[in-house]
Amino acid sequence: MTKGAVPYISVALATKNRVALLSDTLFALMAQRWPRDRFEIIVVDSGATNATRSVVERAARAGQPRICYRYVPEAGKSRALNVGLRVCLGTYIAL
Repeated sequence: MTKGAVPYISVALATKNRVALLSDTLFALMAQRWPRDRFEIIVVDSGATNATRSVVERAARAGQPRICYRYVPEAGKSRALNVGLRVCLGTYIAL
């Protein structure tokens, strides 16, 4: 990385049936001052039975940052995070 270059950051979230917290988290991440074209949010839904997908889709309609949704039924947190890590594009990854 050259001096002054802004690294690309990935944020990987595993979730299951936490729509209110997920919505707050996504919109808080989107409000960060990091350049919106230099980070992405990966949400792995571990078998939710509520509106998790629609919350992610609503946030993704904003266009930037990139928001990626993956559904892995009954994955558990560790497996869900591993799925998220496989699709991350960032130089640095926040869990």
